[in-house]
This record gives sequence, C-alpha cells and structure tokens, in this order.
Amino acid sequence: MNQPYIRFFRASLLVAAGLVVPLDSAMAVDATIWTELARSTELSATFTQVQHRAVLKRPLTSTGTVHFSRPQELAWVVETPSKSSFTLKNSIATMSFPDLGMTEVVDLASVPDASRLATSLLVWMQADAALVDRDFAVTYRSDGARLTPKDPQLAKLIASIDLTVAPSPWRVTAVSLNEPGGDHVDITFGNLALK
Repeated sequence: MNQPYIRFFRASLLVAAGLVVPLDSAMAVDATIWTELARSTELSATFTQVQHRAVLKRPLTSTGTVHFSRPQELAWVVETPSKSSFTLKNSIATMSFPDLGMTEVVDLASVPDASRLATSLLVWMQADAALVDRDFAVTYRSDGARLTPKDPQLAKLIASIDLTVAPSPWRVTAVSLNEPGGDHVDITFGNLALK
C-alpha cells in the first residue's frame, strides 16, 4: 500500500481522540465509552503530535488543528513545522502540502483495499460499539482503552491504538498509534470544542 493511503489511515485514527465523553466521573472506562462518544456530532481541537521513528535521529513534533463532523468529514491541519493538511469528505480524501505546491485527491471508493481499511478506522471514530467490536479487540484500562486491529491488513499498519481518557467530563486526551515495527506516534489534544 502506498504512502498517501498510510497517511490517510493514520490521520483517520486521530480524529476520535478529541471527543469528549460526558460520563459520571465515578464510572470506569468500559464499552459505554462508545455510546457516550457517539453523542457528539462535531469537534474542533488543537493537537501536538510527536513521531518516534527509527529513521529519525530525534522525535519529530508537529502542531495543528483537527475538525471532525459526522458522518465522514475530517480536516487534519498541520501548522508546524511545515504546513500540510488532510481532508476527508465522504469518500474523497485530499492531501495538501502548500509549502511544496502539491495537492493529491483520491476517491477512496475507487481503491477497494484503502476503502475497506478506511471503513474499519472510521467505524471506531463513529463510536459504534458493535462495529468497533467487529474490527478491534478492545482492552479497557482505568485510564482508557487499547484497540488492537482484528483485520490482518490493518494490523500491518497499526499494531495498536491507545486512548487515554480523563474524567469530569470524561474525554479522550491522548492517542498513541503503535506500529508493528516499533515506531509510534503520540498525540495530545487541547482547546476542545464540541457540538
């Protein structure tokens, strides 16, 4: 699978991390989180993303904003260290690198493998507990959850996704995307606004 699709999958995974979970703070993190996450229809947040990769001498930190609107609209905009963006509206994915003068538009409906993987990732972003269970083995912890892909194709890209939550109101505050080769991306969210 080529690099633009891998960037798409990683960007898609990031969006759900900004959703607030308005649960009773005494409640443990469990499958109820998906029902609570599904109550939000739009979100905006800032993010700090730190990539830990074997090919890098030191971690690469980027910052920007994320906007998500149900059912399938996503904008992931990187402001630093260089500008780039990824947008998704229904099945149309657009990747833009303004500093390089490059933009690529892909209709995911025309790429069956990419579409299937995107659907799997968007399912958990949509917070549908049954479909999350279909695509991921979920292990709940007191401070969040780990999602491990069941699909072998997705598992080639992402070994696991760790969500960290905070109470009062419950919200996802961080996501770690762990890749099979040991590389990982850690994302923290701030300035969250929901509708």
